[in-house]
Amino acid sequence: MDQLEIRQLIFSGHGIIGRLFTSNPWVVAAIASSLAILCLNLPAGLLGLGHVIANDGRDVGYFAKYNWSLVYPLLVPALLALGILTFRRMHSAVYELINENDVPVIMNDKGLPAKDYPLYLSKTLATGAGWIEAVAATVALAITMIDTADLWPPFFNGGAIPISRTKEWDTAAFWYSHGHVFGHVWRNYGFDLIAYAFQTSLIFLGLVFLIKYWTFMRAMVAIIDQGKPPYRFAPLIRDTDRRLGLKPLGWVFNFFLVVIVLYQVYSFYHRIELIDANRGNESQGYLKVIWRAVKPSENTGILQQAKTLLKLPANDYAWAHLANPSSWLPLVFSLPPILVICLLPLGSLFLYLRREMQRMTKEANRALSIARSTHDDKRSNEIIADKKCLEETTIWPNGSRTGSMFLILMVGLLIGTIAPPLLLYGVASGIILKLVYSVLGKPKT
Repeated sequence: MDQLEIRQLIFSGHGIIGRLFTSNPWVVAAIASSLAILCLNLPAGLLGLGHVIANDGRDVGYFAKYNWSLVYPLLVPALLALGILTFRRMHSAVYELINENDVPVIMNDKGLPAKDYPLYLSKTLATGAGWIEAVAATVALAITMIDTADLWPPFFNGGAIPISRTKEWDTAAFWYSHGHVFGHVWRNYGFDLIAYAFQTSLIFLGLVFLIKYWTFMRAMVAIIDQGKPPYRFAPLIRDTDRRLGLKPLGWVFNFFLVVIVLYQVYSFYHRIELIDANRGNESQGYLKVIWRAVKPSENTGILQQAKTLLKLPANDYAWAHLANPSSWLPLVFSLPPILVICLLPLGSLFLYLRREMQRMTKEANRALSIARSTHDDKRSNEIIADKKCLEETTIWPNGSRTGSMFLILMVGLLIGTIAPPLLLYGVASGIILKLVYSVLGKPKT
């Protein structure tokens, strides 16, 4: 079967962005890392912004802020590579789902493998190419403007730094008299522009990745849940992996979820870092304070320890710091991925599978009754085997265990980022959500 190239299938209608996300992932990662080092880390050292000592002795320089000095040369390239691998896996999955040499599950209206489905999908995804980049660019600029609203005024009003802005490397030219950047306001300003241009670009690419994943999944769910003419989903009941033939989508989920969890880990770390910066703590000082407050003794039970976390004073939850845009913006940005993965496609797939499994189970029960009344043991055994497969089917194309692990991590990290002491409660909430999915998703036999 002749296959469309990745760019034709997933990024038809896109220009530079399409080329970026369909390039060699390791080359893109290497270039991104090199650019971060050459444009951020190296200039920070040369300008004297790498190590900036505050009045209380803390290092608030660029190199001490790992959300800048390590994230851009190391984490961002890894995320870009994983994003590209996600799109590559999308391409492979589409053709595996219609592969007539295997067991295709996307069929045309004649009951044959839908060989023209990739072309249909390509046209569907190309329809929104223009608005995706426009929306992503607008939102990225808006986020950066909100985040830096109190950064730029000092450069134009004589150096009056707003109270809301913590004194760090990005304003060092105004107050760090021991460094050679002191007084060189426009050097500091130029470096800030470059740094926040990197941040804006990262947000833009992240939004494109997220929206593109959502549009792909929306198109796939339209076939699975609605049987959009002229295509329909033909589930593989006796799938040895118990995924109704949707295993090819497994690594599409996995790569996407790894990207999201890595971003959430960064958001959690950044939240802790901002709390320490606003309170004037040493690095990780906030976590040390929380640990001392809840550190279990030899006679402390699990239930008592859980209650201790809930009895912490409101100040230890650092609610006030969420008013800082740098704290709540990462949270806002981490919500859509969870909604995308939980509501679409998992939400639609969950409802579809529950409905279909109940329908097929009822049909199997009727057929089993007939087979037993006619003493057709062969047919009875086949139906019993089908019922067992249905009961063991998971809604996760990447497998129940893997999918559940990611769900628990996402929910836990989200709650932990909002209220760090409740990280373990967040993990427990993810486990509860998994159990609810398991119970509600089981067909009645």
